[in-house]
Amino acid sequence: MIAGVLASNTWAGSHGSSLTGDRVNQLFVEPFFFYNVSAGWYFCSLPYITADWTVPDHKWTVPVGGGLGRVLPVGDVLVNTRFEAYYNGLLGHALGNERRQLDRAIHITFHPPRGQSPNSVLTKYSAAIVQD
Repeated sequence: MIAGVLASNTWAGSHGSSLTGDRVNQLFVEPFFFYNVSAGWYFCSLPYITADWTVPDHKWTVPVGGGLGRVLPVGDVLVNTRFEAYYNGLLGHALGNERRQLDRAIHITFHPPRGQSPNSVLTKYSAAIVQD
């Protein structure tokens, strides 16, 4: 199991003095959770929680949900793919955000075979891409 959180708050402008003329005060929180099962499969949840502190109502978006993923070797690379579904309507949702959200991701990790440096593997794949 892997769990953690990423968070940031962005402030810009004061009484319309930012570059766009608007005041910005936004919170972003991304808790993440991965639970490995067998054969490369895992359960995950990576919702994007946001708050816009400049509006009186509908400032929060708190998605509820998660997904399923799998890491599998394909030749010399690892392919990590996952599909997630979230519902944003539990606490209402910020204006402009959808009530439902689907997310899919594919990550490809190049790793060198035993005894080879990462640079030699990158050179090999770069040459293969140029030739195709």
